[in-house]
Amino acid sequence: MSIYFAGTDQFEILSREKRCNSFTPLQSDFTFEDCVLDWDLVLYSSNTRGFKSWFIKGIISKNCSLQIHPSEKYSGVGPSKGVIAGDKVYILDQSNFQLYFVSIPHIVEKYLTENLLEFSMERVVFSEEIEPKILDISTCGKECFAIDSLGGIYAIPKLWCRMEGLQWSGIYSGYAFSLLRTDTGAVYSWGNGSRGELACGGWHSLALTSDGDIYSWGWNEAGSAEDPVEKISVGARHSVAVLKSGKVFSWGSNKFGQLGLGDCENRAIPTQVNIPSVSRVHCGRWATLILTV
Repeated sequence: MSIYFAGTDQFEILSREKRCNSFTPLQSDFTFEDCVLDWDLVLYSSNTRGFKSWFIKGIISKNCSLQIHPSEKYSGVGPSKGVIAGDKVYILDQSNFQLYFVSIPHIVEKYLTENLLEFSMERVVFSEEIEPKILDISTCGKECFAIDSLGGIYAIPKLWCRMEGLQWSGIYSGYAFSLLRTDTGAVYSWGNGSRGELACGGWHSLALTSDGDIYSWGWNEAGSAEDPVEKISVGARHSVAVLKSGKVFSWGSNKFGQLGLGDCENRAIPTQVNIPSVSRVHCGRWATLILTV
């Protein structure tokens, strides 16, 4: 597996260049299995001998990776998902539906005062009498949102609302809005709607903002029946899609070279990136990380 990086890396956490407008291979002694790119740190997991470990890199030194792991009830063998929300790291153990957290300032303090390299996480304590089964988590950057098995929506650690009769399967958050997906494929949204009008077509939807920006979701002919889109990831203002064949396309804002196309010109339509056999893609705010087979 090879790892490629494009975009801004002002703190030189992943690359030696603060800005890369072409996808540059990373020389690293660790393997990304899952990854979250934030402005000044990287949260990633690595699977070694069947054990999934989570690490955080960049808060102390660009060359130092600090391991974080949940309590003794978490084996690390099952699937998990991590997010960075405000000054906390959250990890969801998807095998027992439990949510854990650790404070980033706590990590910094313990490393500086005691030179600790490993940190245990605490379980999130909810206000409800019955412990919820958390299915998925997401973040807008400042807060962590979650959904449970009984239609509950949380702004961690508080229950925001419960929609009886609905079974959530995923939650996705932007800076001022969130989307929810049900087990039947229906999508619900809430948040700041002051930036424009909404229009729904037969197979897709568009949002026109007061600034003239258009946001779209739904049917996407960038792929085809023979080579459909399999994976997508979005940054602050750019998007990347991976087709079934492993081809990758990027579009949107390219101020920092995050599209990996060799320049800093914006793209209004999906443009193919010259990297074959892409298996995964992760977008940060102004950067992109690509993993190949």
